[in-house]
This record gives sequence, C-alpha cells and structure tokens, in this order.
Amino acid sequence: MNANQAELQELEATEQHLKRQQASLTDRLSRLENQSALKREAAVSAVEEQLKEKEAIEAENAAARAKIAENEAMVCIAVSVENESVLSHS
Repeated sequence: MNANQAELQELEATEQHLKRQQASLTDRLSRLENQSALKREAAVSAVEEQLKEKEAIEAENAAARAKIAENEAMVCIAVSVENESVLSHS
C-alpha cells in the first residue's frame, strides 16, 4: 500500500504542478493578448492620424496648385494687355 500511496502523492503533486503551470500560462496568454490589442489599437490610431495628415497636405497642395494656375492666368492677361498696348502705340 505504501508504494501505491507514494505514487498517488506523486501524481497529485504532479497534477498540482501542472495546474499551476496551466494557470500561469493562461495568465501570460491573457496579458499577451491584451498587449497585442493595445499595440493594434495604437497602430490603427497612428495610421488614421497619418491619413488625416496626408489629406491635409493634399488639400494644401491643391490650394497651392489653384493659386499657381490663378497667377499664371494673371500673367497671361498682363502679357496680353501689354502686347495690345505695344501694338496700339506702334
């Protein structure tokens, strides 16, 4: 009987050890999942912020292109007026 009791005690100790390991691993997995979720949220937030910055820059560029086109049109009109003035004084 002593051999059986010793084996039973050893198996119970092993069971307790394995349960502690399982609890530890479950806790670690939970922490890793939480960290992963936080990192994922941070990455999504960073991408969204970069997209907003990109849209703002694109809007600024579009406004600058419109201003350039307006200035070019004004130059063309000024050159045309100058040419007419030169022709009328000739």
